[in-house]
Amino acid sequence: MFSSVSRSMAHLAFFTLFPGFFFYHSALGTGMIGPVLGGYFSWVALAFAPFLFGLYLIEVMKDLRYLPRFDIFFFLYLLYFLLVVAFNAAGGADQDVVKDHLLAILQFAVVFIVFKMADFRASLVRWAAFVSLIAMTALVFYLSVDGMFYLKQDSALGDTESLASYQGFARSYFLTALAVAAFTNSIPLRMLIYALCIPALFMNGARSELVALAITVLLIEVFYARYRWLILVLAGVVISLCALYFDELIAILPNNRTLEMLDLSADSSWQARNSLLLHGLGTIADHPLLGDYGSYVALGGSGDYIHNIFSAWVDLGLFGFLFLAGLMLVPMYRVCADMATQDRKARSDEFVLTFALLFVTILLLLTAKNFTDVLIAAALGRYSHYCCSRSSWQGHPSSARPQPGIMPLSA
Repeated sequence: MFSSVSRSMAHLAFFTLFPGFFFYHSALGTGMIGPVLGGYFSWVALAFAPFLFGLYLIEVMKDLRYLPRFDIFFFLYLLYFLLVVAFNAAGGADQDVVKDHLLAILQFAVVFIVFKMADFRASLVRWAAFVSLIAMTALVFYLSVDGMFYLKQDSALGDTESLASYQGFARSYFLTALAVAAFTNSIPLRMLIYALCIPALFMNGARSELVALAITVLLIEVFYARYRWLILVLAGVVISLCALYFDELIAILPNNRTLEMLDLSADSSWQARNSLLLHGLGTIADHPLLGDYGSYVALGGSGDYIHNIFSAWVDLGLFGFLFLAGLMLVPMYRVCADMATQDRKARSDEFVLTFALLFVTILLLLTAKNFTDVLIAAALGRYSHYCCSRSSWQGHPSSARPQPGIMPLSA
């Protein structure tokens, strides 16, 4: 669909931004290297930005089908976001919040283009993603202490300011795992991937990504199963067995923060997030139209934001909140409509990746992630890819029509 140069640049950016992020921070946490690239992700995004933006413009000028209306709305949202940041920066807003938001805009644009132009079906890309996933899994198992992979706690660095949190590691791991699983035809190999990835994310302690992966596993298997009811029955049996032998399972699992989900009343993180939510909703009630940009800093820092989509209302006002909600819900509605009408494209691997990304992103936006999480850009970028792929198929039915089902990893 896109030129080989554009796809190659998108692939290079994907592996550098996500598996590369994991490997860089693993090396940083074990003392193998110093913080030469700071937090890494923003510097890498900045380095790739001119190349990706240039190739994106070349592609859309070459064929306007590569510029669906959705792309225009996405970049209008980023422009609105930028104007809000600029206006508040001029008014004396906290500089740390301004910096974080400017970097978020850059990261959104870069990740969107990466996921729009990347071809995860390509054999070399799938193998590279698979090898990267195995290497990341091995690092999680090897570097875990007492069943917990948390390098900030066990880091050889004296100052861990530049070292990624468990969420950063989990983000890279989850997106790589999803790109691999969605395009793996072999059922035994998919089961092996799940058997490695779920324990790895459990040891990482990122509960949101662990739940997202579990849901993604179910979605992938339901979509690709010949007898979908059987998958649902098996899922019910597994859940029932886990409930039946709940105490025995807990006894053999290593103790980490993931298990705190089982008793939210004793989970300090859950309680803190509820407190932040109540504060944020109070801010929205006091400033319903424009919000109150960066007001959460008064609570103690730039990390004290609402951990769901209402964070957009606080910083971007009602219009920004509705804009982002529309960007997420309209694509979800359209892919669901394709699925309901048994559209041929809805039986492809590209559809499964798009649907899974949109579904888990919306779920996490409702429960755990704020409006600057790059998973949003990844989901929307893949939806744009889906739109372009659909347009290409409709315009060139003899050459561009996707094959139903999924391709084997070795193809």
